[in-house]
Amino acid sequence: MQIELRKSREATRRSQKEVADALAWSPSKLLRIENGAVGITVTDLRALLDHYGVRDRKRVEELTKLAQASRRLNTATYGSSVPQSTIKFWNLRTSAVRVRQFETLLIPGLLQTEEYAREVITAYSTPDLSPEDIDDRVAARMDQKGLLDREERPELYFMIDEAALRRWVGGREVMRNQVEQLKKEAERPGLTIQILPFDLGVHGGIRGPFQILEFAEGTDYVLYLDDASGGIASRDMEAETERYLTLFWDLENIATKQWELNEFLDRVLADLHTKPADENGEPATT
Repeated sequence: MQIELRKSREATRRSQKEVADALAWSPSKLLRIENGAVGITVTDLRALLDHYGVRDRKRVEELTKLAQASRRLNTATYGSSVPQSTIKFWNLRTSAVRVRQFETLLIPGLLQTEEYAREVITAYSTPDLSPEDIDDRVAARMDQKGLLDREERPELYFMIDEAALRRWVGGREVMRNQVEQLKKEAERPGLTIQILPFDLGVHGGIRGPFQILEFAEGTDYVLYLDDASGGIASRDMEAETERYLTLFWDLENIATKQWELNEFLDRVLADLHTKPADENGEPATT
């Protein structure tokens, strides 16, 4: 796969930086894809092929199948940069029939843009993490987004507190791209995004982010409680899992409905355009 992509790029006589700039990617992203260090999502693959002028339907389908196969194997390449507990959870999530995720302060990882993910991962990093480790974690998170492109994937339900949309992670432009990305992802079949507006006041989700993986249609669950150390996933907390599942259903009832999402996100985008910023791109304080 990586050899074919490199040959396609070289045929256009463009450097990695030129291609990355044209697609609004970081140069390291394309470098890692061509080196085989990470897999590539179907969405990114098609963007690359279109940019290279590769439009033969049979060829595109062949490369798409290769990309999907390579991504299923890719978690073995993350090494020590990504906690083993996180890799274990990713593997579980891939085989689930349904995923429910609630986030209080951040956009869910599967929905993050690369720029947003880098800001978050850098903020969470410890002094012992090298810049290469951070690059690896960003690449791994982007690699996991391939789950969204799979023909057979879990039903995905994302519940996001409005605070995650209003927090300027990386500044105005990063947030604008991130909110626009949410609108695009919400168009996918089997993927639902709901927002818990500020005007709901205090709600049960304030206790913190969580994910629930459902396997055998309502009989087998894994509860994942997120934290800075990598999170805790367990099948053994049956009563606790039931409590969080009930909480998620309760939040669904009070959150925005699917048909309200675009209007809500458009208001957030409008505020991003009109709110003054300081010299660092952050919202100005008064």
